Amino acid sequence: MKPTTSSIALLILVIVQCTLASPVPQFLTFRDGKFGVNFGGYHAEAGLGGLLTGNSAHGGLSASAGTPHGQQAGAGIGGLLGGNGNGVLGGFLGAFARSPGYY
Repeated sequence: MKPTTSSIALLILVIVQCTLASPVPQFLTFRDGKFGVNFGGYHAEAGLGGLLTGNSAHGGLSASAGTPHGQQAGAGIGGLLGGNGNGVLGGFLGAFARSPGYY
């Protein structure tokens, strides 16, 4: 029995739907001004945040890394300077390290 065009199209549609339904992490990402790499559950991210996107809500310089076992570490620095002469200045500097079960 020879498969018809419609049965092949239906099979392709089912395969595409199953692929889209399962969340597979991407190897390289660019999101909110950050470049990321993910391989085997190990992940790292570095970015310029709002300096690249122009949106101060995306933060400033940052870097972070994590393992598939839950350990994480990261650091960041950021700030905001009002450009309309009102003299508003804000900033932050932070770092963290986490291990599962030791918060």
